[in-house]
Amino acid sequence: MSSMPPLEPTAADLAQLRPIADRAALVVAALAGQPTLAGASDLTLSAAAGTGASIASATRRVLASWGWVGNSVGAPHPTLVSSQRLLALSRRLRGIADAAALDEGPPVVEAVVTLPSAGGALRAVLGGRPDALATRDGFGHVAASARNRLVFLAPFVDAPGAEALVGMLAATRPLSGS
Repeated sequence: MSSMPPLEPTAADLAQLRPIADRAALVVAALAGQPTLAGASDLTLSAAAGTGASIASATRRVLASWGWVGNSVGAPHPTLVSSQRLLALSRRLRGIADAAALDEGPPVVEAVVTLPSAGGALRAVLGGRPDALATRDGFGHVAASARNRLVFLAPFVDAPGAEALVGMLAATRPLSGS
């Protein structure tokens, strides 16, 4: 256990948590609600916080460096600050995460126009457009651009596009709870 009094985190200290601020906020909030979690394993803490064990571990290390939780190996890790102070930090981390999201700017929205494989009025109208792709290529482009989640709303899909979409969906892991 640390003998120094808990520190007030500086901007540089908070910068350590900026890349994981949204998930670190969950860990800190869990510690505020259940201080005994400070002595729990990273897996237990992460399960209570609804995030990964690596996030719980990284957050705990930073809090220990500030003197907010104990850091003795094999000993309990009691919280050394009040629940109110932890909740205030959790709110601050959420604000940091929100600011980081704003810094990134609005999400990129890109329209992908696809052409049906068979002839028809729609293909004739769209055929002259330089940005129009075959449906299969359009799905591939959108899938390659996805970061965390991909949702298709496809009211008009031709047979090759439907086959491509089914193949891509079959190759992904299902959402939890689905």
